Amino acid sequence: MEKRKSRIFLILSLVICGCFFLYLLITGREEYYDKNARRFAAIICTGGYYWEDIQAGIQAADLELGTATEYMQYQKFDTGQQLELLEQAQYMKVDGIITIGEPNSGEIDAKIAQLQEKGIPVVLIDEDSKKSGRECYIGTDNYEAGKMAGEKLSAAMDGKADILVVLSKLDAR
Repeated sequence: MEKRKSRIFLILSLVICGCFFLYLLITGREEYYDKNARRFAAIICTGGYYWEDIQAGIQAADLELGTATEYMQYQKFDTGQQLELLEQAQYMKVDGIITIGEPNSGEIDAKIAQLQEKGIPVVLIDEDSKKSGRECYIGTDNYEAGKMAGEKLSAAMDGKADILVVLSKLDAR
């Protein structure tokens, strides 16, 4: 009987502490954001050195425009994680989302189209996904960039070279 009372007390204590920390988490965030500021989510894949530059650019825009951006990261171009984060951003009621397109994923395209229909504009960077109905794409046409690089390298080597291409993922175009 004594063990049961101890367990119940422990469980109740943990629940109360959990509720208290959740309360602090929710109310503490409001101190950092202007409630009237437009809020965005940047859902990016970690690991690339260039994401630091992109994040710095977004932070500079936040300061200049008086907006607030929440950074949500996933690893290794994981479609499942990206879908989860897009869903979380939707529930956060953000005013817009910045993320990476995934032209080979009907699931990502469908989620982006759904967000657009709900009035949450989605801007794609780094990789486009035209079928998604995204607001716009900001980035490089990787096919054209690769073609130009190949042509320049071939010309520099007088057409006599073995070329190694390193990709970030196997289905990259």
